[in-house]
Amino acid sequence: MKKTLLLKKITRIVLSISPLLCAFTMNAQHNTNTPTYAFYKNSAATYKVPFANTDTLFERSQLLYPPKHIKPMSGSGTVASGSITKVYFRADPKVTQTFNMKKVIIKLAQTTDTAWDNMKVDPAFYTVTEVFNQATYTVSTPGWIEFTLSKPFQYDNTKTLVVEVSGDAGFTSTYSSEGSAGKAIAGKFNLATGNHLPMWFEFGFSYATTSVGAIQNDTKVDVYPNPANNVVQISSNKSITGNIIIMDMSGTTVAQEKMNGTAHSLSVSNLANGLYFYKIVDVENTQIKTGKLTISH
Repeated sequence: MKKTLLLKKITRIVLSISPLLCAFTMNAQHNTNTPTYAFYKNSAATYKVPFANTDTLFERSQLLYPPKHIKPMSGSGTVASGSITKVYFRADPKVTQTFNMKKVIIKLAQTTDTAWDNMKVDPAFYTVTEVFNQATYTVSTPGWIEFTLSKPFQYDNTKTLVVEVSGDAGFTSTYSSEGSAGKAIAGKFNLATGNHLPMWFEFGFSYATTSVGAIQNDTKVDVYPNPANNVVQISSNKSITGNIIIMDMSGTTVAQEKMNGTAHSLSVSNLANGLYFYKIVDVENTQIKTGKLTISH
């Protein structure tokens, strides 16, 4: 009888603090997660990205990731071509640290090159496409740092991925010095060239999932930017007549607007920073797309 009462008391305590634990997790400004595919050597060596700089200059680095070095994080096999929606860098997994990054910009491109010409002292930067831009970005982590792209990037698994990171303040990432093809190009923002650094930052990416944000029919919809500041854009390959609904973590609707056409702008300026769910439904309330949306003003 005493054991039963004690168990009930413990259960009540756990249930009472669970919402607080959940709230603490949800209020974290940005996510840490694990990529689906990565260049990953489980390294303990760390270096600051984009530079080990001691000044406040806006700086950048570029890295090359040939397809043969990108592997699934679980299981075996090769990486299929797909639409990258998130990229990751790995911080020291043994140290909990907070990174207060500024003017964080990530750009991607692909090339048939597999290495820079090591004979060149000042190689030119590759032309790249911006996929992430945020004035401030704070994350507390050991492990992988997650960046949700403002727009998807189509990855071809036969080509080398070019990754550029820039900003005023960086983050400490793990790296491997394996091989020469992974050397980074480093340089100031106002220069077209840079110098090699003999290292490969541990880097990964994930595609759009089928469980969250899945397309329920042949209507293809993009919701961006994510994280969003004041406005969320909805773009579709087909005209949609229905509703866009934003819900908080409890499932309460906090914003809703009608959509009629292939594009719509939804203001989220009055929403507090945090993680939300969205869904787009037609006039018969059939879901066209669902997903998660981060608000960060």
